[in-house]
Amino acid sequence: HRMSRTCGALFIRTKNVSFNAHLVDRVTNVDSIVDELRSKGIHRELAANVYAEKTEQAKMRRLLDNTKSSAMADALLTALFAQQPLLMNELLSGHRA
Repeated sequence: HRMSRTCGALFIRTKNVSFNAHLVDRVTNVDSIVDELRSKGIHRELAANVYAEKTEQAKMRRLLDNTKSSAMADALLTALFAQQPLLMNELLSGHRA
């Protein structure tokens, strides 16, 4: 899993269009992901901006657009694996249902 997580963090940080588009389309309950990130030090302003978005897609897009550092990408990926492990394993294995 370490290699796939490393690839996932790289995809997020480098704005891999295909990978991030799948995240935007398929991740649900983004608020719980942001809750987890807040416990790891995400800026309150970013969290508030994500919470304020109307749709899950807009929330995920806002979160990805503001993920610029390796540490943030790693934290986001860890939260995604914790909240949506089946989806993340599927996306990182290259298979799409």
